[in-house]
Amino acid sequence: DLYRHFFAEVLSKVEKVYMTPRIAINFFAEHLRLIPQIVALYVYNFKDTVSFWVFLEKEDFEAEEKVYERYGELLDLFPTLDIDLRLFRLYGRDPENMVPQGYQRIFRRN
Repeated sequence: DLYRHFFAEVLSKVEKVYMTPRIAINFFAEHLRLIPQIVALYVYNFKDTVSFWVFLEKEDFEAEEKVYERYGELLDLFPTLDIDLRLFRLYGRDPENMVPQGYQRIFRRN
């Protein structure tokens, strides 16, 4: 019985480390998909650290405000995660040429 309890605890900790970031990523991505001005979203995740790179074609105050509102909600919902957000304006550049190695594309509009 002690053996089962021990492994249940271990699995619970592992699940938190790996599932919580994935839930946060999916939550944020689904909300950002609703903002049509967003050209692309990339993410880097390692343990309890998540870094989002969001790309707009050009400066758009209204769209940027929506992104930051969703980011605030994300921080409130997942206070134990280290979540970083960077917002870029492309002005005709290709986001693939700007994203560091190791980042995963979540979505990109053409």
